[in-house]
Amino acid sequence: MNLLIPILRGHPDRQVAVWLEGLSHEDVDLPRLVERACAYYRRAADAKGIDVKFHAAADVPTVETDRVLVAAVLDNLLSNAVKYSPRDKRIWVDVEPERDGVACRVRDEGPGLSPAEQERLFLPGVRLGTVPSGGEPSSGYGLAIAKRFADQLGGEIACTSLPGQGATFSLWLPRIRPRT
Repeated sequence: MNLLIPILRGHPDRQVAVWLEGLSHEDVDLPRLVERACAYYRRAADAKGIDVKFHAAADVPTVETDRVLVAAVLDNLLSNAVKYSPRDKRIWVDVEPERDGVACRVRDEGPGLSPAEQERLFLPGVRLGTVPSGGEPSSGYGLAIAKRFADQLGGEIACTSLPGQGATFSLWLPRIRPRT
């Protein structure tokens, strides 16, 4: 990360400058952001015969958060769901109000994770026994970064899974992000 910052300082995209200056606080329509991320990952999913289903509850409030960090977390969760799902399976993505905030859940029909793997899931550089189903690359850092971003946003990221039964990754964000 420290190597990227000097390179990005002169970037012409205002959003990159905002990110470098610190977290932004803006009202984000999470269902819309998630739906766009799903649309992007449908291309990769279609190539593997994977059906991506999106659903948002009608009463989802906006969340005050940093759009770029949320998009990065969603990117990781969706790319992992596509990456680790076998051909001809499904991925469900749901957004709904929960505990004075909003939850986004990404559920797949991949190989699932053991309790021991789940304990190490968010540690940096950890590669678990599961390998991507289409030979996609994996660094072992994506979920650790996603967790760090979720923490910075005052949110939570979690996984529920059983071997052979897929996995559900959840991102919860507070309606109003605490200011630090």
